[in-house]
Amino acid sequence: MNFKDNKLSIEVEEFDFLRIYRICFIPVFLTILTFLSIVVYASSPLLLIFTIPFWLLGLIMIIVNINSFKETQSIEITDSFLIINKQRPIFPKSIKIQISDINSIKLQPIEIIRKTNRENILVWIKGFQNHIKLPTIETKDSIHYFSEFTKSIEVKSEVIQVLNEKIQKRKTVKN
Repeated sequence: MNFKDNKLSIEVEEFDFLRIYRICFIPVFLTILTFLSIVVYASSPLLLIFTIPFWLLGLIMIIVNINSFKETQSIEITDSFLIINKQRPIFPKSIKIQISDINSIKLQPIEIIRKTNRENILVWIKGFQNHIKLPTIETKDSIHYFSEFTKSIEVKSEVIQVLNEKIQKRKTVKN
């Protein structure tokens, strides 16, 4: 974590056993799926339709892994906005949140049911490696997760503390 010039940088995921497992699991999964697809095609080409969801699952696993290995995040604080930039190869994202709309910044479990969208589902999948507690920015009408790949609770807590201090300064200056 690096905070300077009102910009906080969060680096990519650490290399650990779970990462090795994910790297090894995808080729095994796709090999088995390819073999099953060939067998299904040999019996009836029409039945290949039933393998499509499994191919989509494999594609999602590849996307999540590529993003988790290459993603860096930065949080920029301006006078009126907090901007979360998620620089990643697939589906890069920038979230702009008005500082006055922020209710809280804290560690909390991922709430997949409350706001279901593509981004939260991908965060939920990635969250299993983090014991499902992530730094969260809660606003009046939405929840935004960040630092999904940081495993250390201490680092996550430090990020939250720094952001809360900076946000409080901005809110008091505005009032």
